[in-house]
Amino acid sequence: MVTILILGAAAGAMLGPRFNVFVLGAAAVFAFAAIVAAGIAARCSCGTIVVALSAGLMSLQLGYIAGGVAAEYLSKRSKLLGGMWVPTQHY
Repeated sequence: MVTILILGAAAGAMLGPRFNVFVLGAAAVFAFAAIVAAGIAARCSCGTIVVALSAGLMSLQLGYIAGGVAAEYLSKRSKLLGGMWVPTQHY
């Protein structure tokens, strides 16, 4: 469960500064399939799989928000300090 939370947050944080919000749909479908497949392979109960899905999708979304906020903060901070850090544009 902790692995799902960490990987979801890390994936969301990587997607946040680079892509618009529509990429979360594709990432959520991939996460859904991966979590369900892992749960079935581990012979987990349906309740456990549902909790893992909820936690994984929630961490993906929170990571996306945190990554976007961090990129915006670093961009504004570097402009104030005269730096050159610029995140990639949204596609």
